[in-house]
Amino acid sequence: IVVFDGTLEGSGHVVADYHMKGGLIGGLFTLLGRNARVIRIGVDGFHIEGSGGGLADTNFGGIQQCFAKGIIAGNGTSGGLVGLNYGEIRDCYSQGDVSGDMTVGGAVGITSNGYGGGRCLNLYSTASVTGEGKDVGGGRVYKRIGGLIGDCGVDKGLVEGSFYLFQPDVGEVGGGEPLTDDEMKQPASFIGW
Repeated sequence: IVVFDGTLEGSGHVVADYHMKGGLIGGLFTLLGRNARVIRIGVDGFHIEGSGGGLADTNFGGIQQCFAKGIIAGNGTSGGLVGLNYGEIRDCYSQGDVSGDMTVGGAVGITSNGYGGGRCLNLYSTASVTGEGKDVGGGRVYKRIGGLIGDCGVDKGLVEGSFYLFQPDVGEVGGGEPLTDDEMKQPASFIGW
């Protein structure tokens, strides 16, 4: 779906086993507009070769009670659930493998308040996250990798009540709290959800 600006109440349904190859932008939705509301839907078994996220490449709207499980072998900005977030994501999670060459996050690549949104509330990610960095000229390599969010942007998006699986080589550049595998399995780790 290229552009979506309505309401989708998924009622817990799951879109399974979709594959995207060869494009720059990946996701079940390319763009969720300001009026978009995507609620209670999951994507499972996706495989994206390009940038983006399992559910959406770019979000300006609202995503709630959704999940994404799959693989992103990206270039550019990639997140397990959403690539770029300028809206609100609440009560969601991601699992799988996310890799890229610039900005990579287990759940969200970049979340930014640049358009009046950029909120991530009660998210968690157990995704394996890797990134190689990209030569941007002058001997500089750009690389932002986060277990939950790759980068909060210049306008600093809001991240609250969110967690990611601790990985020794992955930072917390985009926020969220690292938890061990055992802590991720304990309900006490998620008090307030």
